[in-house]
Amino acid sequence: MNLPIRLLLLAGIFLPFCLSAQPICGFDKIHQEQMRTNPAYRKAIESTDASIQKYIEQHQNDPQLKTAAALYTIPVVVHVVHTGGAVGT
Repeated sequence: MNLPIRLLLLAGIFLPFCLSAQPICGFDKIHQEQMRTNPAYRKAIESTDASIQKYIEQHQNDPQLKTAAALYTIPVVVHVVHTGGAVGT
């Protein structure tokens, strides 16, 4: 077997292990736990969701917001890395 075929074979064997090495964000697990166990957190999330839904319903006929494009929902998580210093530094 020549060298390029051997390298391709090795890459095919080990590539799945490399792809699964990416750590998974823990937000969903913590969010679900908080929704289940923390009534204040759940109330705040539900209130925010209701406010967003109300805004959408109030503005769905606004001609400035009309578009021919499809509406997509993109879930976004923002991670803030904090060094422990004073806020704003």
